[in-house]
Amino acid sequence: MREIFNPNSTFISQNKIKSFDEFLEDISKQKNMSQFNKIKMIFTAGSKLNLDILKSLQSKLNATITEIYGSSETGIIAYGDGENFKAFPSVDIKCDDKHRLIIRSPWQDLDNGFISNDCAEFNKDSFKIIGRYDRIIKLHDRKVSLDGIENLIKQSPIINTVVITQDDRYKRLAAILVLSDEGKKLYKTKGKKAIVDEISSIVKNKYGNKLRYFYIRSSLPINNQGKIPKSDFLASINEQIKPKFNLISKESDSLKASAYIDEGCFYFNGHFLNFPLVPGFVQLGFVFDVIKEHLQIHNESITQIESIKFTNFLRPCDMANLEIKITSNKLYFTLFANDKECANGRLKIAQ
Repeated sequence: MREIFNPNSTFISQNKIKSFDEFLEDISKQKNMSQFNKIKMIFTAGSKLNLDILKSLQSKLNATITEIYGSSETGIIAYGDGENFKAFPSVDIKCDDKHRLIIRSPWQDLDNGFISNDCAEFNKDSFKIIGRYDRIIKLHDRKVSLDGIENLIKQSPIINTVVITQDDRYKRLAAILVLSDEGKKLYKTKGKKAIVDEISSIVKNKYGNKLRYFYIRSSLPINNQGKIPKSDFLASINEQIKPKFNLISKESDSLKASAYIDEGCFYFNGHFLNFPLVPGFVQLGFVFDVIKEHLQIHNESITQIESIKFTNFLRPCDMANLEIKITSNKLYFTLFANDKECANGRLKIAQ
């Protein structure tokens, strides 16, 4: 778990926010950095902090940022600046012939030390993590570093972060891509094809076409330990994502609800490769879902769709707002996004 401490000794933990990297990135983008002048020290642990975010914070904050390295098997064993680590006193660290770390610490009692899956390179009294031993796989008679491919992709301005694993069903590599703001704009204007073409061109020169499957998601399936088990990765790429409308207000005869149109929604795969949009029948489905959940009006109670009109596209990364009003046995709905009306209609309800 990562924690950031302020002068009042309060903290915000990763359990309470969606992503700690995103939280620190938001701080680094603030125009008024003086509001953070009292922060003197930040500790981060549990999973590696994004290096670009770290460097941005180091240049803008008058604070020491220390990354703690360790594991449940060894305890905390080293500290660093985001790139290079030094062992704590009473901790002995070296590498075996496969670059895996061999660790002896007061928190474990193995005679020959604990052999980590983290691989490292040493420079005098410090070391740098270069990847996971279990993330170097053999694919089509060639060794491939998954960390190496991820680090290469992360250099693209359209990518916020990425994780890659082998999809055993096809014996090919698959990637979950989380887009940056620039990437989201490209996705909305030119579709998934433009994203895939961009990433494929980055990877191809060094790794050929071994990365074959791409899944766009709004976040990575990170667990409480800051890791992504392969089972969670596969569950994420197979998930049929759809928006969840949250209630804003409700009266006896009306309601308002809103939902983020997640860029990973399953229907964007078919509508359309170069210009993703929410199909009209799916928008109507939003209405049916909301009135069933919040007004207890079930599908069989809708006797007729008297009118429906689509006026503007509903796109990935839009915030959709749905307004519903009931008069007598008529249900009127209007769906908005980006301050524009996307759809409206009238349904007849059984008495």
